[in-house]
Amino acid sequence: MVLEVLSWVTVQFFQVYNVEITKYSLNHKVSSSNPLIGFIHRPNTSGTYMGVKLKFNSLGLRESEFSPKDLNEADVFLGDSLTLGWGVKEEETFAKQSEILMKSKVINLGHGNYNVERSANFLKVFLEEVGVPKSVSFFYFINDAEDLPKFENSKWYHHSNLLMLGHISFQGFGKVKDYKDYYKSLYIEESSGLKKAKKSLSLLKNLSEKYGFSFQVFILPELHQISPYPFNQEHQAVANYLLEQNVKYWDLTDQFLSYQKEPKELWVSIDDAHPNAKAHKIIADFVSKKLIMQRISHASE
Repeated sequence: MVLEVLSWVTVQFFQVYNVEITKYSLNHKVSSSNPLIGFIHRPNTSGTYMGVKLKFNSLGLRESEFSPKDLNEADVFLGDSLTLGWGVKEEETFAKQSEILMKSKVINLGHGNYNVERSANFLKVFLEEVGVPKSVSFFYFINDAEDLPKFENSKWYHHSNLLMLGHISFQGFGKVKDYKDYYKSLYIEESSGLKKAKKSLSLLKNLSEKYGFSFQVFILPELHQISPYPFNQEHQAVANYLLEQNVKYWDLTDQFLSYQKEPKELWVSIDDAHPNAKAHKIIADFVSKKLIMQRISHASE
């Protein structure tokens, strides 16, 4: 009983990444009828994680409500927890900062724990059921090549704070702990996750051609080590595939070189290397300039 109470206090009042991300999952994720999507956000819910409020609209998006006209004229940002803005206030996400810089609507379709397969299939349903924007930018991260298991939001250890903390502590025991080895393993040519990632990037391109919106990819860096960057080869593998598919892309790794000595200055917290507000500003500055230039180029054609 005492341990359960202490566990409850830890879960409620301490910002530990693995605890916070588990609480987010329990409170806001519901299974999707489409297994390729896995889950969606429970509509009209909110909660505070890593000291920051996450609020989801009637579509389960970290967005204000918007009209069909808003959507038709909008730039959609698609991706995982980095795009969602985990650990960052909504107004400080690169989606909202880009919206201000571009002086036009940006709609954030980010979901924590999505990979490119889930993102692409979510967008497919969104286009069919909600509407079509003028532009879609996908924000690729190194773990987009993960082959994710079937989504299950109710597990035995979720019914007790003590069991949940125990499971989280035990998760990494006996496994390879080097994040570099893990991420590099995703890009072995025959890996199922990489094959699905490439197929999903092709799906995004095909959707852009079917519905007539512009499509581009921004490759975001992993922020544990900026220079020498350990995943140049993996980024290049993604870039090569995008070139084959004739998809426009940009790699933002070099935009963070001024923080190569102290990358933790860009982290949400000491145990969470998600980009903080400072990093989101760097992303927004770069992305907004590229999209504005692209808009001008299209207008002159």
